[in-house]
Amino acid sequence: MFQNRGRPKGDTVKSTTLFFCQNFMKKERQKQLKLVADLTANSVSSSQIDSISGYLQNWDEVSFDDKQRVVDTLISNIETTSTEHVIHCKI
Repeated sequence: MFQNRGRPKGDTVKSTTLFFCQNFMKKERQKQLKLVADLTANSVSSSQIDSISGYLQNWDEVSFDDKQRVVDTLISNIETTSTEHVIHCKI
């Protein structure tokens, strides 16, 4: 006759549920770590802000290359259509 030598059925269900929960949490943690890395990559340091402040105070005298550096530092993305323009800033 068949004998149940493994875990009882209830423990198997609990183990399977625990496995799926751990797997889900691992994926969520990876998503959160990627989000933190993306935000860090798009952040502007305090020294950059100091430099930008100096450029903005004298914007009319700043060279085109320096203006380009300021824009590259402050803006992460620009979306434009025939009806609107959206500028995504890093700060």
